[in-house]
Amino acid sequence: MQWTKPLTFWVPGEPIPKGSWNTIHNPRTGRTSVIPNNKREHPWAATVADAIIWQYRRQHPGQPMPHDTRPCYVQGVFHLPRGKSVRRALPSVKPDIDKLTRSLFDSLTRSGLIEDDARIVDQHLAKCYADPVHAGVEFQIQWLADEPGRREEP
Repeated sequence: MQWTKPLTFWVPGEPIPKGSWNTIHNPRTGRTSVIPNNKREHPWAATVADAIIWQYRRQHPGQPMPHDTRPCYVQGVFHLPRGKSVRRALPSVKPDIDKLTRSLFDSLTRSGLIEDDARIVDQHLAKCYADPVHAGVEFQIQWLADEPGRREEP
């Protein structure tokens, strides 16, 4: 396998996990709505997507977002703010790393950098504590270079 040069991104702010959703039924109209459990989920996802777009355009002026369909690899670190009373060295409590990862991957798709987060074939993500002013997520994305004669499966 041959990988392309990675793109690196930094998004400041407290990483917010992708949460569960609640179903609400309106008996008057008979309609059912689905709303997120975490009100901070959508603003964080929008912040990440906007940061990706802004940083990509700054690094590649005049080029449109790739909306890439190739398989890719993501690695990064979620820098979580340490609470005042927290004494543990590692954030071995909520938020769960898989929910933080889902939020990041959805933002990658939302930004237009990748076509679908199903294209991510490998990942290495970690979480650590940081001062609140240094909270955020730093990550790299790297694509598998096109192989001659490779045929896309349905």
